[in-house]
Amino acid sequence: MYSIARQDARRFMSNNSLPEEWGKRLALIAAAVIVFSLCAIEEWQIDGHWFLPHAAITSADKFILADHDQVVAEATVSKLPTFTSTWHLWTTADTGCGHYWRPLLWMGVWAEYQRFGVSGYAGYVACMVASHLLFLAGFAVVVKQITGRWSAALLSVLFFAGSRAYPPMSWANNLLFGDPLWSAGAAGDVALVYWKDQAEMWHGAFVLLALYAALRGRWFLGIAGFAGAVLVKESGWLAPVLVLVVLLIEGRLREAPLRAWIGFIMVAALLVFGKVHAGLNLTASGNFHGMSGAPYRYFHLVGGRGLLGMTGVSWAAGVIGAGLGLVAALGVQRRVAWRAGLGTWAVLAACVAGIWAHVEGHGYVASLLAMFDPVCFLPLLLGEFVYAFCAVVVLCESAARRPMAILIAASLLGGLPTIVNAWETPHINYLTYSFQSAITAFVWVCVGDRIWDALSICAWPRLTALAKRPEAA
Repeated sequence: MYSIARQDARRFMSNNSLPEEWGKRLALIAAAVIVFSLCAIEEWQIDGHWFLPHAAITSADKFILADHDQVVAEATVSKLPTFTSTWHLWTTADTGCGHYWRPLLWMGVWAEYQRFGVSGYAGYVACMVASHLLFLAGFAVVVKQITGRWSAALLSVLFFAGSRAYPPMSWANNLLFGDPLWSAGAAGDVALVYWKDQAEMWHGAFVLLALYAALRGRWFLGIAGFAGAVLVKESGWLAPVLVLVVLLIEGRLREAPLRAWIGFIMVAALLVFGKVHAGLNLTASGNFHGMSGAPYRYFHLVGGRGLLGMTGVSWAAGVIGAGLGLVAALGVQRRVAWRAGLGTWAVLAACVAGIWAHVEGHGYVASLLAMFDPVCFLPLLLGEFVYAFCAVVVLCESAARRPMAILIAASLLGGLPTIVNAWETPHINYLTYSFQSAITAFVWVCVGDRIWDALSICAWPRLTALAKRPEAA
């Protein structure tokens, strides 16, 4: 019935307005212009240091900046006056900013230094913003390729473009019960504070290139994307793992020709040789220190607000709310009987409240009432209700499972570097947050489709009757 209503709507639009294809193109162009315009005017946390006042520059024409790595980066590339002297960047990992072999990243920094010099801080920030916009454009294309929906792609860009504390991201938050339930809460602004964090955007763009090329069967372009990601940042080694997982999800692993496997092995061997030659030091800058906190760091990053809510200050309220959302979603879709579902949920809620009361040492009745008290745990319960309801609605749609699995896998894999990084520097989560934004956008687009289908079934007969009435007259 859903498909019939959609077909009738499409037929009506095609017969009474612009041709459908042109209408789609115009709508897509308008939506893209609006989204990227909103991204361009969003604050991005850079207005405070877009143009540094003259007093912030010393007599030696050096920056006084909060981030030490930027000063070290400027000092490193200033010693390389010619292009031929940059060969040093490819043969050593000792660049002053940790023992990392990132030759392509350093070539980019060298090129910017040659263009802007030591006092052109505005130029560095402009390159940072341009890099972010470039990533957003590629990100939109990849999300569209995964989900098949431009609406999901543009909504993902809007969620991820900048700080969610400012419009238009704050508007989205008001519609999403605070921070998006499928996201850890931050967005692209984590890498928009210091210009040296362009590494995240360049690395992310190469990872997106590898993923997009694999989805389109452009194997050698994907290998080039993998090589570029590794040469910018070590976490680029996760790119082939992501591609492998995506091909397994799509059942297309056998499509990769033998020559692509051989090319990948050769390129990987060259990259390993380059790293070993430059100096293999896996514990650079404190990596792999503080591993005892790695599970917590990783889950806190990839768990999202929904899962974290069920393990937080009141896991009982989270579980009760998620259980009610599960029952409601299955009941609306007529997969379970309402009476049986609500009865099961009531028993679950009573048991969970009893366990919570015992663990916390409170009275049972008081603990149960606190779950539904607006001052206590009702907001958390409602948030988990929405989370579970929407998740179940989406996962019950067979066509949505593959895109959702790919986006979740990308988020989980993209967050792996936080395991070895005991410093928990936010900018390393740039790629993970982007895919979390895509998950959020895809869920809400799918839920919107279900709502539209329900309204179409109820209202479409009346609309068609009204449309035919002038013809009858």
